[in-house]
Amino acid sequence: MLAREVLFMGASAWIATGWHVYRKHWGRVVLGALALFGFYLLLMALGGGLAFIMPFVTGPAGSVALEEDIPLWMLIALAILNLTVGVMLYLGYQYYLLRIVRGERPTIYDLLSPFRRPLAVIAVAVLYFLAVGLGLIFLVIPGIIAAMAFFFADIVLIDRKFAVIESFRGSSSLTRGYRGSLFLLYALFQVANAVLELLGRAVGRESLGAAIAVALVSNLVITPWSFTSLMCAYNDLLREAYSAEESEVEQSPPTPPV
Repeated sequence: MLAREVLFMGASAWIATGWHVYRKHWGRVVLGALALFGFYLLLMALGGGLAFIMPFVTGPAGSVALEEDIPLWMLIALAILNLTVGVMLYLGYQYYLLRIVRGERPTIYDLLSPFRRPLAVIAVAVLYFLAVGLGLIFLVIPGIIAAMAFFFADIVLIDRKFAVIESFRGSSSLTRGYRGSLFLLYALFQVANAVLELLGRAVGRESLGAAIAVALVSNLVITPWSFTSLMCAYNDLLREAYSAEESEVEQSPPTPPV
């Protein structure tokens, strides 16, 4: 019972802190989300997929056209762009929000910070995908544990400027003892977005305006709030790790004179 209470308290505290940061700095948070969306549209345009995305967001009829008309070469191009540039854009948004969480003043250029180390970012993303994927294929539970253990490997890479393997070790160390809370935090926002997606599809058949309203809530409130809460969790765990290190240094006996 106590373990479940601690699990819920950790996730709920990060959600509440994330909401507080979102409300206090909603202008910058939403501005970053809009900039991310703009970069993403540009990315899709470069990949030739913009003409297929715009009908898709207007309702169910567009999704049918997307499945029927999109050529194979474009699917491959969009997949490559999403797994490379797309990954870096989303990581840049996390770093942008992390600076807000720390009370700093971020800029739009922070969204592009992962592009300074593109190969390292892609390597972390690929290794994370392989570790989690293999765990889920053979045994589901190890895959979930790996996902939570290495959850912050990408932001550690950018924030702490670690090497690729060090980023995984750093994330594993940070999340030890808190992986259940992180999983609950992540799952709650995933459920919220899934409900909104189902709601958007349902109301989209009746009213385009209602569908757009649901999409705005999802993309400009729930998703930024979820990313902000995750960065609150990362920042808290990082500060706790530093406090533990400083405590060990203070408690260590003095070096005897030579």
